[in-house]
Amino acid sequence: MRLKIKWYELLLGLIVYGVLLTGTILLLDLWVMPRAVRRGAVEEVPDVIGKPLSVADSILKVHHFDTAIGGTIQSQITKDYVAETDPQPGKMVKWGRTVKIFISEGLQEKTDTLGNQGEN
Repeated sequence: MRLKIKWYELLLGLIVYGVLLTGTILLLDLWVMPRAVRRGAVEEVPDVIGKPLSVADSILKVHHFDTAIGGTIQSQITKDYVAETDPQPGKMVKWGRTVKIFISEGLQEKTDTLGNQGEN
């Protein structure tokens, strides 16, 4: 015995399937995920610019942040001190987020075209 499915029954089945699939995706996207993602405490990133690396690291750890060295940058901040962070101080972020610390290379001396050091 062969099963006969009429075209309108197949179309109706596909429409129902599509509505259920779309409804599930919308439910997950608009209700479930926002509630799951928003969980967790947030805190303001403290200002550690101009502090030695060890002090900055300690302050950020007390505020529930992980730290990573992001590299070195030229800055007016004293050489080997924190010149910048990412995210920036004052931003509200979740506990446990990694704050990248950028270390100052200090000011570079200016040189003229002949390679002689000039005044800053």
